[in-house]
Amino acid sequence: MSETFMVTFHWKGDTEELQERYNKVLSHVVDVSPARPIVHLAAPVADGFKVYDVWTSEQVARNMVENPAFQQKLKDFGLGEVELQFTTVHRMGWPISESPMYR
Repeated sequence: MSETFMVTFHWKGDTEELQERYNKVLSHVVDVSPARPIVHLAAPVADGFKVYDVWTSEQVARNMVENPAFQQKLKDFGLGEVELQFTTVHRMGWPISESPMYR
């Protein structure tokens, strides 16, 4: 069984500008993606902007990140310089036995 895998994208710079670029590129990235992540989170951070994608396996994650069309879309929208972190996911979600889930 493959392990759930996370890729973190970290763009450093002006947070608002990077968020605007992300908003513009997202639909184009979806168009060239060979797969969809299980979870996709995008968040402004103090020194820029981050995206967290959780994939069904490391290979699927790497297929996306290494996809030339994906890389080109990022460059086209000014998001080419990015720090990447690859991590195996230990747990996703809270234990089911913890209820009620929402209070």
